[in-house]
Amino acid sequence: MKKHLYLLSLLLVITSIAPLQAQTQELDRLKAIFILNFIRYSDHQAANGSSEFVVGVFKDSGIQQELVKICGNSYHGKQVVIREINNFSTPVHLLFVPESYQSTYLDYVRKHGDLSNTMVVSDKNSEKSTINFEINNSRLCFRLNEPMLESNGIKIASSIKSLAVNYRN
Repeated sequence: MKKHLYLLSLLLVITSIAPLQAQTQELDRLKAIFILNFIRYSDHQAANGSSEFVVGVFKDSGIQQELVKICGNSYHGKQVVIREINNFSTPVHLLFVPESYQSTYLDYVRKHGDLSNTMVVSDKNSEKSTINFEINNSRLCFRLNEPMLESNGIKIASSIKSLAVNYRN
């Protein structure tokens, strides 16, 4: 556990010291590292009965490639599987929605309702996402939507909560 907290702290230091470059690949790599830690430091009720933890990436091959490189690990003994998906009705445990498809995602939610039991990570701040990435002072940060996490049966470790820009102790 101390090793994981050390790695998480190191990630925070790296992202706060080194301003993000304009390179998309570097930004995708940092997002993938955060997503891996969101997976590792969460208790995802819906995933507990499954043999694998499925991460869906909505039409974004850059972040998918980085996730495949980084997330070859397991979630509580289950293999993490990364899939590119083309529609929101595909069942996944974690869904990454790039900013360019945020309106498509919100249209789907308006018609069909929230994606229950899914950790939705987005590039754009939305009340219908559980975790939202943002660039703050040239650094990659994230916000937690705790009511949405709770309604989806997902508990995030306090070590992750403490890194969120909207965390209040």
